[in-house]
Amino acid sequence: MNVNTVLAHLRPQHLHSSSRKNFKKGPKRPFASRGDLDLPQSKYYCDLKPLNKNPPESRRDIVLNHLNNSLHYSTISIGTPAQEFNVIFDTGPSLMWIPSSHHEPDYEELPEYHRQYNNDSSSTYKSTGKPFAITYNAGLVTGYVGQDSVTVAGLTVENQMFGEAALYLDTFANTSIDGMVGLGFRKKSSSKETNLLDNMVSQGLLQAPIFSLYLKRLGIDGGRESHLTLGGVNPDFFTGDFIFADLTAPDKWQFKIDRIQLMNGADTLLESESQVEIVSNSAMIDGPYREVNLLNTKLGATRIVVPGAYEMYTFECSEVDNLPDVEFVINGKTLSLSSKDYVIKVNRILGFYFVKVDNT
Repeated sequence: MNVNTVLAHLRPQHLHSSSRKNFKKGPKRPFASRGDLDLPQSKYYCDLKPLNKNPPESRRDIVLNHLNNSLHYSTISIGTPAQEFNVIFDTGPSLMWIPSSHHEPDYEELPEYHRQYNNDSSSTYKSTGKPFAITYNAGLVTGYVGQDSVTVAGLTVENQMFGEAALYLDTFANTSIDGMVGLGFRKKSSSKETNLLDNMVSQGLLQAPIFSLYLKRLGIDGGRESHLTLGGVNPDFFTGDFIFADLTAPDKWQFKIDRIQLMNGADTLLESESQVEIVSNSAMIDGPYREVNLLNTKLGATRIVVPGAYEMYTFECSEVDNLPDVEFVINGKTLSLSSKDYVIKVNRILGFYFVKVDNT
């Protein structure tokens, strides 16, 4: 499997609870059957009981648009009649949120260039009266939880809970992105809602709570578009076998990585079975300050500091094709990133995809 073109998030049936105390010990068997896939059985599980009122779709593909080769988004609709919004599908929180046209008196107004959901215009809207809050690295998103019909890729989920955001740090300033759809777990947000994917299964729209991502950069992979697949995995977007890793936390897409290395293990950069988390709302690979510095040094990158903003590492264009692969060893299997995968062109500068996140 080529890691730069296929990133499959296989959502096992056991991850549907908001806290570890609600999880039960799973049976001692290596795999659990799930549709046409065999998924590994983790130590935690929670039974999923779909209603199956209608024959389920095996999977549904969504074409993703790109923003500066870094963020990928698509259009969904909410309410009756439909109100359309551009959203990122985020593996962090479970709750989806959209800018609201209603604001508390002491809340700042949301930027005019974002489309805003007006619950007064929807005949299928229901108020829960519950507040919500989601914490991101860039700040806090707050508002109230509502319920309405939500349509994604032609599938309509009834009574889907979502956040009507009254205040948030405008991470998507001057972009066409309005909000986010959560594909994570409930503990990431303060409310007790069920996320969109789980509701698609419980309402009989999809057969399995699985999603997969095929992400690409412009000019790579023969012009093929990026895709999100709900309910399964599209075989057109990968070759070879899947590599499975048990999740190590009930509230995030976190798992154990054996090590990060260069040149087939000749140079190890990160080991001791470190914990990593998969996130879909960033093109960067974040890492510990010391290890990212070490990696850049070994690759021969030049450090550039932008005062008051950030620092980055650059390469001469003529050097990029000769850079070694960066290898991630997961569950004893090696996934390789070539230089075209971890170097990005920014304002005619070749920068690095690995970012330092702390000073430890």
